[in-house]
Amino acid sequence: MDRCAAACATLTPVHEIAVERAEIVPGCRASSLHSTVSSEPQRMSSPGSSHSSVYSQTVIYVPCAPDVCWNRLRTVVLAIRSTREILEEQRRQLQEGGHLYHLVKAHKYVHEIQNLRIAISRRHKAVEHLKRICTKKRLSVVKANEDVEEKKAQEDLREGLLTLRMHCDSGTSTLDSRIKVLNVFTHATVMRRRVLLIEVSDILHMVVRLISSNDDDDDDCLSIHESESSLMDLISSHESVEVSSALGHVVHFLLSISQLLDYTLRYPLQSCASTSSIYCPKKNKSLPLYWTRWRSGRENFENAVSLLGKNIAQIQEDNGFSLARLSIV
Repeated sequence: MDRCAAACATLTPVHEIAVERAEIVPGCRASSLHSTVSSEPQRMSSPGSSHSSVYSQTVIYVPCAPDVCWNRLRTVVLAIRSTREILEEQRRQLQEGGHLYHLVKAHKYVHEIQNLRIAISRRHKAVEHLKRICTKKRLSVVKANEDVEEKKAQEDLREGLLTLRMHCDSGTSTLDSRIKVLNVFTHATVMRRRVLLIEVSDILHMVVRLISSNDDDDDDCLSIHESESSLMDLISSHESVEVSSALGHVVHFLLSISQLLDYTLRYPLQSCASTSSIYCPKKNKSLPLYWTRWRSGRENFENAVSLLGKNIAQIQEDNGFSLARLSIV
């Protein structure tokens, strides 16, 4: 069909008219037919000629041929003509206003969609590239902010350290002066504490002396200062009344020292004259510093006297003085 359409397109109207209007004369040669048909365009192109004269003077001599050939030629010509008409009809259908024009528009739309997809993919690639650039820029900005904050923190720290150093210098000078004053007052306090301890020892010594002079028993006194033996060895040769009275005065003396120095004894004491007691954390009870009638009283009394000796040793070691003034109790 394409070859027929090309043949119809190349066929001029003059040839068609010449073929349709030609008179067929039997008994002529085929060469004369060819020469006559081919000479028609020259006659038509000559000046002063008209269409009526051309068609009236055209005579074609066709040799006698079988009807099959003519029918075959006519079929070919009609097929070419019908094919050309069909192609023209299809061309008109594909033009604007035709029934198949929507297919052309659809093809255009598909082509535009493909172009738009390609453009969108390019834009997506560009957007991804810009995102990566923005991410890098954001990271660089964050890093720059961190550097600025770190520098600012270092500057603030330096300023704070400088201010602290100034306060430290001023405080150091003030502290040195206060240390000197404190050393003076500490020395004076130590001396005053010794004087107070001596005065308390003298008061208790005088009280014990009065009690002893009333009883007329000066030779039976108990000395506990600078003694290498234990308290039980010292009190073993004395009566129970004398021992309980002496231990009660010792307890009163120790409590006076602890209150005066704001000092906490290892084993708490309870002063009650000749019925004083001392608390034992191990047994979780108070032990008497006097004789009792029960069989277990001897063991409790010995434990109480040993705890009292530990309190005396604690005071001597922590405060740096001896109980030399407590010579006779």
